Amino acid sequence: MSDSFRRSTYSSVLILLLALFSASSLNGETSLHLPETAFPELTDILQRMEEESPEMLIQRARVQAAEADEHARLAQKWPQLRMNLQLANRSEFRDGDPEFQNTTQPFGIARLEQELYHWGSLDAWRDIGKFRKSIEENNYNETYRLLVLRVRTLYLRLLFAREQIGYYQAEVSRLQQNLSSSMQQADAGRITSDDLELERLAVEEAQIALERAQDESDMLEEDLRLASGWQAPILGIDQDLLLRLNQMERAEQSSSEIIATAAAPPSAEYLNKQEELNIEEADFVRIRAKNLPLFDLVAEAYQDQIATQGLDNVDRTVFTVYLRVNWHIFDGFETQWQKIQSKAKQRALQDEAEHIAAKDRLEVERLQRNRKMLQRDIRLWERRVAISENTMERIETEVEKDTATEAELLTARNELLADSLTLASYRLDLLGNSSELLSIYGRDPFATPKHPLEKPVNEVYPENFYW
Repeated sequence: MSDSFRRSTYSSVLILLLALFSASSLNGETSLHLPETAFPELTDILQRMEEESPEMLIQRARVQAAEADEHARLAQKWPQLRMNLQLANRSEFRDGDPEFQNTTQPFGIARLEQELYHWGSLDAWRDIGKFRKSIEENNYNETYRLLVLRVRTLYLRLLFAREQIGYYQAEVSRLQQNLSSSMQQADAGRITSDDLELERLAVEEAQIALERAQDESDMLEEDLRLASGWQAPILGIDQDLLLRLNQMERAEQSSSEIIATAAAPPSAEYLNKQEELNIEEADFVRIRAKNLPLFDLVAEAYQDQIATQGLDNVDRTVFTVYLRVNWHIFDGFETQWQKIQSKAKQRALQDEAEHIAAKDRLEVERLQRNRKMLQRDIRLWERRVAISENTMERIETEVEKDTATEAELLTARNELLADSLTLASYRLDLLGNSSELLSIYGRDPFATPKHPLEKPVNEVYPENFYW
């Protein structure tokens, strides 16, 4: 590999990294421009993720099950119609005339029941289904939000890992050149065998680091595919990448959205705990109604035959409408203990909700503190990169004057690339921090599911599913 080609390769990698991660340091009032605008491939992955990710498919099925439960609970508010048909053969042995009679007697009954007043228990039973469905919908949205953050991080980390591979490849090449030079010096007796062995160890260490970087890249790609369900090749970098990165950089500089300046909205965990509390309150209403009179309206129609001695049976049809009152007056204090248990659960759920709210506040505060530390790290490493750039430029000038060697220049370039990778790593951490804050505050436009969550049952299952 010629020096000019190597110099061009290293410069291209360095320019790429600087373009990717050299946006100005973010202050507390500037939002990070989300990478989906610069990486169309990431946008495609996220768009397909809702329909292909195993986690999203599982959550969608749970929402559909909760929706079916909600509709089933509505049945308590509607009249219930039941029908029973029987055909009985009856043989009679009598002392009188006739001594034996064998008849076939049909019997049919239809009952229409309407639960009228159960002291709020009917509405509570219906509302429990509504609250459970709300929990599953919250879980669906939260799963999608967290999955967007994870896929976004995995994708950018994958690109970063691929750039690290380029750095370690360059480092292995540099150390191999040093080893070749050291072997010549050892043959000439200018260095010891231990010095030569140290050079060999350095090459082996760099090769191990390169293999680890390649393995990390492979694992990140596997995790990305497992999380998103994406099966197509992950290209990452194409011929339009630099243009897109410049556009992202300009958009970042012009962005003025405020991050985390007000109280964060309630988390999905907090909302679910509130729904669990609503469920327990509704269940208490149902428990209380157990020892109260329950009023139902019943309409019956049945038809049978009246057996007559020595004659054919007579058909009979009866229509009945009546008000039914069920009153379980005493159940051995079972309902009393259920009430006490329900109230205890409600107090526990309230305390858990307050604990979750406090934990959510701490999470935002920790993200804000971490954000400030990352900004300080970035400013520090920007200075280090500037020093490395000055060092490389100085050595380039010395090489032109024949006062420095090509090996020294190669070392300086690799050190600059290493510092740039460290700076890029901190910028990736800041990217994750900003994305998480935007997502928590509901300002991430990519963190909301794009497809309709609810589907009619006949679109999910065959039309003859019930039969």
